[in-house]
Amino acid sequence: MDVDNLVREYFKLGLRYSEIIKCLDELHGYSIGIRTLKRITKGLGLYRRKYKSDILQIALFVLEQCEVHEQMHGYRWMHLKCLERGLVVDQDTVLGLLHIIDPEGVEYRKTRRLRRRVYSIKGPNSVWHIDGYDKLSRYGIKIHGCIDGFSRQIIWLKAGVSNKNPSIIAHYYIESIRQYGVYPRRVRADMGTENVHVEALQKFFRRNHEDEHAKDRSFLYGKSTNNQRIESLWGMIRRQGIQFWVNFFQELNESGYHDGEYLDQEISRFCFLELVQDTLNDISSIWNRHRIRRYRQ
Repeated sequence: MDVDNLVREYFKLGLRYSEIIKCLDELHGYSIGIRTLKRITKGLGLYRRKYKSDILQIALFVLEQCEVHEQMHGYRWMHLKCLERGLVVDQDTVLGLLHIIDPEGVEYRKTRRLRRRVYSIKGPNSVWHIDGYDKLSRYGIKIHGCIDGFSRQIIWLKAGVSNKNPSIIAHYYIESIRQYGVYPRRVRADMGTENVHVEALQKFFRRNHEDEHAKDRSFLYGKSTNNQRIESLWGMIRRQGIQFWVNFFQELNESGYHDGEYLDQEISRFCFLELVQDTLNDISSIWNRHRIRRYRQ
C-alpha cells in the first residue's frame, strides 16, 4: 500500500499526526515529517475541522445507533463509530447530539460511574488477563477474551461453541502470539481446568528467563471477580453491543422459541454465531484505537 492510502486509512482511524508519522515509520518504513504529512492530507482532502459532514446526516446515524444499542454508547465511543462510518465530526458535536437525541442515556451513564481501585502494571505485555463470558452460554454461544493489563488492548475476543475447552483457549493464545509476534511476561486467569494448556504453554515459553516473573511465576491464578481488567472488559462489551444479543435471546426464551436445550443451542449457533462474532470484532476494532484516559487521583 502506498503512502497516500496508508495516510487515508490512519486518518480515518482518528489518529493524531504524530501517531500517523510513527505508524508509517515503524510499521511501513516510510519516514516523513509533519509538513509532508500535512501536505499529503491536504492533497487528499482530509481535514479534521474543515468540510464537516452534514449535521442531519450525523444526527441520523447517531439516532440509528441509539435505537439499536439503546443507552449504552458514550460520546467518545459514538464519535469513533462516526469516524468509522466516514463522517467528519468532532467529539463536541457528537456529545451535543447525544444530549438532544438521548438525554436519558446521558444521565443513565453518569449515574453508573464507578471509582475503581488503582491498577498498577509496568508496561505492555506485562500481564495478559484471560477469562470466559457466560451471558450467552445458555443459548449456546460461549465468549472468551483476553486483554493486556497495561495498554488495555484487546488481544482476542471470540465467540464459539465452548469457553471451557482447554484446547480452544490454547488455540486463541497461540494464534494471538503468532499475530502479535510477542508473548506476555505473565498470564492471569481464574481457577478452572480450561486454562491448563495455556498455563503449560506460558511456563514453557518463560522457562529459560531469569526475571522475577519467570518460570512457574509467569502464570497467576485468582478469583474471576478479582480479575479487574477482564471484568472491566466484560462490562464494556455488554454496554457496547452484547446487551443487544442478551435482550434478543431473552425475548426468544420468553416467547417460547428457545428453551436452552441442545437443539435450540445448535440452531442459535448456526444462525447467530457469526453475527455475534461480528459484534465482537466491531467492539474490538473501535476499542483498540480509542485513547485511554489517564487515572486521576
